[in-house]
Amino acid sequence: MKKISIVILVFAMSLQAHAQGVFIQATGGYGFTSLNNKEDSKDNTFNEVNMINSYATRFGVSAGYDFGIKRMGVSRISLGIASAPIIQKYAGEELGNGNLKHDITARLNYLQIPLLIEFNVLPKGRFTPIIQFGGSYGTLRSYNIDYKVSQFDGLLTGDRTIENNDYFYEEKQNGQLVNAERSTLNEWYYKRTMLNIQGGLGCNVALTKKLELNVLSYAIIGTTDSENKVDIDYTITEGTFQGQTRVINPYQRWIGIHGRNRLSDDGKRGTTNNLNFGLQLGMTYKLFKTKNSTY
Repeated sequence: MKKISIVILVFAMSLQAHAQGVFIQATGGYGFTSLNNKEDSKDNTFNEVNMINSYATRFGVSAGYDFGIKRMGVSRISLGIASAPIIQKYAGEELGNGNLKHDITARLNYLQIPLLIEFNVLPKGRFTPIIQFGGSYGTLRSYNIDYKVSQFDGLLTGDRTIENNDYFYEEKQNGQLVNAERSTLNEWYYKRTMLNIQGGLGCNVALTKKLELNVLSYAIIGTTDSENKVDIDYTITEGTFQGQTRVINPYQRWIGIHGRNRLSDDGKRGTTNNLNFGLQLGMTYKLFKTKNSTY
């Protein structure tokens, strides 16, 4: 009994020696984003519309618990919310079919809820190297695909926009509108939810007793298909064929909805994974009492 009391006393003293409690954090990041599909990265026999490196910013806030660990090991756990768009651009030229230029941008606006665990790589000091890992649940709040095509001489242009459940297309010749159509879709082109794994390597820098600067190189990888590969009803609300409904699966057989017009080897597009790699800066404020140390 005496030995147990001593162990409890030592443990209690260690908790007092290493302050612990709740913290809040705000972050902002910038990095590479992609709708990664193996078919989109293949050489295209029919035209030269290819993926372009794309980048986006992300912002988030979180709250968590600091275990007060000064040695190597698990130091914190946090739950947050982040605005995390995925942007993918495509561009290129198509020869022999009107000599067309293509310029496509897809933007998916996700709200992510990350659950992260943080490790001290070295004993905690003013500069503490850390590793983060965990996962996140993402919900797609909105999306937009802007697809512009034009002849080299600029005489014929087309603009197709898909935004959530709204589809709009217009075609101009010599600057004059020659065709326009608007449709309502019964499904989105992308799935509404997404699961991700994520991790990072960085450093926490103690600025004051309660305030930290956080620098992190991060990677976020989608583990589920982001594309909604189902039949979609296009009900035409404006245009020559107003009132008609077309049924199209934009991902079936024809590879890519972005003007690539190429068949895959097996007639299927395969899984598309969201990717996001970048650099993140953050500020952490400790809501608990700290000792005389500045970290």
